[in-house]
Amino acid sequence: MTAANFTGTVNGGTVMFEIRGVTIDYYFYFDKTFDLVEQFSPASLLVVSGKVTTAQSPSGLSGSLEGVIGLLPSLTGSYVNFSSSCVGQHEFVLTRRS
Repeated sequence: MTAANFTGTVNGGTVMFEIRGVTIDYYFYFDKTFDLVEQFSPASLLVVSGKVTTAQSPSGLSGSLEGVIGLLPSLTGSYVNFSSSCVGQHEFVLTRRS
């Protein structure tokens, strides 16, 4: 497992941070840094990227991700060619594990 470092802000119980990986303009471009990539299958990768706004709770963080969740065959090149993706606002939950 690889650990990632996130930077963001905490204001009261609200936590905001960005998950880097894909820049969304008129097209999708790869960023130089990927914060959240998972091997989904032998032939595809799951990439999550965007701005997260959450509320703190004893069990973790929950709120929304404004960005993209998508499957890619590889992380090569400059342009993103998703085999499947969903762009917009998504429910986002991080649960504390003991």
